[in-house]
Amino acid sequence: MQRIVPNVWCQGNAAEAGAFYSAVLPETSSAVTMSYPMDDLPDFQRGYAGRPLIVDVTVGSYQIRLINAGNEFRPTPALSFILNVDPRLVDGGGDQARTRIHSI
Repeated sequence: MQRIVPNVWCQGNAAEAGAFYSAVLPETSSAVTMSYPMDDLPDFQRGYAGRPLIVDVTVGSYQIRLINAGNEFRPTPALSFILNVDPRLVDGGGDQARTRIHSI
């Protein structure tokens, strides 16, 4: 069971980022799990009415949460994810690992 879910701040493009990861990474899916309400938003969020707020991305069995918001905070290189295709850990060994790398 994953106890810590990384939350990544996106600048209005969480759904697009989730769709991109789903398209390029094997065993990956994304889904909008919460949207901004249509009414009663503060002025600074009105442009987000009805748009995705939270997009959950699952890579294998690992969950990442993308939060759709504004440009209050800039993306930071302090957060990175590494996709491990070590041939010792991939069923089928080196050939399967190479195939997996080339499919990404």
